[in-house]
Amino acid sequence: KDALDVYLQEELFHGRTAKRVADFGSMELKPVLNQMRMMGISLDDMEEFLHARHAKEANALIAGRDPAMPDGGSGMTNQAAADYMTRLPPDQRRKLEIAATKIDAIITATRQLYADYGLEDQKTVDGWGEMFKSYVPLMREGKDEGMGIGQGFTVKGKEVKGRTGSSRKVVDILSNIAAQREKVIVRGEKNRVATALVGLAQANPNAEFWTVLAH
Repeated sequence: KDALDVYLQEELFHGRTAKRVADFGSMELKPVLNQMRMMGISLDDMEEFLHARHAKEANALIAGRDPAMPDGGSGMTNQAAADYMTRLPPDQRRKLEIAATKIDAIITATRQLYADYGLEDQKTVDGWGEMFKSYVPLMREGKDEGMGIGQGFTVKGKEVKGRTGSSRKVVDILSNIAAQREKVIVRGEKNRVATALVGLAQANPNAEFWTVLAH
């Protein structure tokens, strides 16, 4: 069966991955950027709004994990976030909220891919959505997280890292939202190859050659 043909799945991996990443760029990311441009919203304006919108809930989680950082673990204090929202002209805030809704949809779709690809169970993925109402990635200036896509066709390791706090400047929120989508696509398509190999072994038992362990 094609689903168990490891060589076929490996050959299809590159084309499937490239197409899904390209489709994301053209069908999801580019329309949001175009909408922002037409509404006169710069990348910096959008990222500052997304950060401020997320700061309070992120600070609360980080404070619960690290008593030494009771506020500002998101890179923005609760007061700074509140002051920013207060200063926003109503018309500008309305435009930012419209664009943010589209960005939220991208993040929700990225999150769901972890379940669709079998990288995480649906309950875990749903829990991510419940943890934060306005999640965005908070990568810090001068800190390179890397793609985290693994070597070869392995998908070992945790899909996400537990958030820790820092007062360092948050950078490239939109770029990191796009990078998160690329990461899950690459890992998910790799998982197709790994799943084919496991399925092949299950369908062709041979204790002298391979064994599929229960988990």
